[in-house]
Amino acid sequence: IVKTWLALGSGRDATPYPTLLTVDFRATSPTTTEVTLKQEKLLTAIDRAGNLGGWRRCFKKLEHVLAAG
Repeated sequence: IVKTWLALGSGRDATPYPTLLTVDFRATSPTTTEVTLKQEKLLTAIDRAGNLGGWRRCFKKLEHVLAAG
């Protein structure tokens, strides 16, 4: 999956701006799938760190949901 994703910039004048989000799914066995996510074009180190933390929380929630399945 490749799509434009609006990131909310950091700071007082936080304005959404487009980034490029790529999500790749690869079967690693008949019952498991590896998910790789890459978000490009984030403008600042603060934006990159914030998005990294956000995506990590999303994957943790996904892991919890799938384990409860």
